[in-house]
Amino acid sequence: MVMTAPPPAQEDRVTILETRVDTTLPTLATKEDVARLEGRIDQVEARMATKEDLARLEARMSTREELARLAGQMATKEDLARLEARLDRLENRMATKEDLDRFATKEDIVRLEGRIDRLEARIDQQDERIDAKMDALGNRLLLQFIGIAVTLVALAFAAAQFF
Repeated sequence: MVMTAPPPAQEDRVTILETRVDTTLPTLATKEDVARLEGRIDQVEARMATKEDLARLEARMSTREELARLAGQMATKEDLARLEARLDRLENRMATKEDLDRFATKEDIVRLEGRIDRLEARIDQQDERIDAKMDALGNRLLLQFIGIAVTLVALAFAAAQFF
């Protein structure tokens, strides 16, 4: 036969229950605790994805074949190194802003063309004056030559009369 302990007296039972209530009461949540927890649950729910969100994401996801195709189109580190070397070579051959500043601009060329046109006009004027002076000199020389020739003819006639 099994021996059972005599049932506790009514007063002992109340004391046991009070002890249990005193022990569990501090561990129970208050209405404020429940409200705070509900607020946190609402925040978590707002951040959670819905089935529609997952369906949209799944539609945007790439397949393995697409990823493999994209991987084939991407450059490797070696490709990038070769490209960088080519760019360095191009940079070394290109002119800097300082180099370009030494070259004439369109405005400089237009100014020079204007100066050249003015110089050509002055040269043409001087050529015309020189031509006019040459013509005048030529006329004077011709007149002097004619004068000398007349004088020589007159001398020749005079000398012919004496002989």
